[in-house]
Amino acid sequence: MDTTTVMGYRPFHTERPESGCKDKEKLSKELHEELLSLKKKLDYLLPSADLLPNFALESQGARILHQMTSDTYQRVEACRWFGLPIWRPAVGPKIVIQGKSHLLPGQCWAFAGSQGHLSIALSHKVSISHVSMGHIPKMVSPTGSISSAPREFSVYVSHAS
Repeated sequence: MDTTTVMGYRPFHTERPESGCKDKEKLSKELHEELLSLKKKLDYLLPSADLLPNFALESQGARILHQMTSDTYQRVEACRWFGLPIWRPAVGPKIVIQGKSHLLPGQCWAFAGSQGHLSIALSHKVSISHVSMGHIPKMVSPTGSISSAPREFSVYVSHAS
């Protein structure tokens, strides 16, 4: 490789014309693959639905319809601190509409039983195009498992005022 000095600037190397095209094609392909890999990771961490308005937020006027929502799971055992039992209050369904940006273990609504219902009243009529549900990733779980995460969910719409 040629090393030259131009106006006080000395690049690491200059390419020979005959090898430049192949090297650039290879580099271009590698960069394209890396960009695709990064896009997949970004799509996983920030799904496109998260970039849309969230009308089911308390700050947007949404509210939980408790009479149509499942009961909250009540923990039977207590946490212990120096051998003394300490009861942690259960996290209710309202946390779902509070718009927490970071999902943390234990900071979620756990409903009683194997199936549950969450009913949210929106503040005004909207046209819904996307629905998303968040849960901590397996790597963040203290147990290394997310077996309690919902696997299926359905959305029903009521036009009651």
